[in-house]
Amino acid sequence: MPFLPFCSILNKHSDSMKTFKFNFCVFIGLLCFCVLTYAQTPQLINYQAVARNESGQPLVDQSVSVRLSVRQSSATGTVQYQETHNYHQCLGLINLQIGAGTVNIGSFTAIVYRRTAQIPTR
Repeated sequence: MPFLPFCSILNKHSDSMKTFKFNFCVFIGLLCFCVLTYAQTPQLINYQAVARNESGQPLVDQSVSVRLSVRQSSATGTVQYQETHNYHQCLGLINLQIGAGTVNIGSFTAIVYRRTAQIPTR
């Protein structure tokens, strides 16, 4: 019978080791989840539009200048970032990337993203 107390001690250590392994695996899993889901601000934002005149006809074979502004809180809020793109349109279609134009105001990487940030065009 002297062997039985040793077995109970071994089982206690075995249970604590299982608990430690489980907790360690949960910790590593959560750490990996946090690292993989770490949010990053976008480097560029794709934007597409059709340039039209007052009557709604596409501006074909004309030069177009597009100024984009990111404003804080509303369409009349403070401009956080502004850039300009110049195009010579063949069919009136504009494909650009916000953040890749000629910067007028601010820095694209310094934009504070909130639910209320808007990108109006002028």
